[in-house]
Amino acid sequence: MVDSNTVLQGQTLIYTLYVLAILALMGWFAYRVTTEGPSKVKPAFFYTFVGFLILLGVTIHMVTLHTIPWKPMDMNRANIKADKVFDISVQNHKFQLPT
Repeated sequence: MVDSNTVLQGQTLIYTLYVLAILALMGWFAYRVTTEGPSKVKPAFFYTFVGFLILLGVTIHMVTLHTIPWKPMDMNRANIKADKVFDISVQNHKFQLPT
């Protein structure tokens, strides 16, 4: 099983790059719309890039769907039986541990 920190670092990197691509689209669109002259945004290019970002986002979600190591355990935790149960009590800020 993959270490949770490795998975989290990879997903952080992937989603950061994805958000930067979306911000690049927004910045490009805002720049092109606000400039004077005939350099307006062509709808075909804009919607192609938006479609690419949607496809990329869905692909990232599908690829990382089963990479979280703790997901199967969380989904089936109602069926998991404990190997051993400990009775730990707290009184006056002192823990009473079993011997």
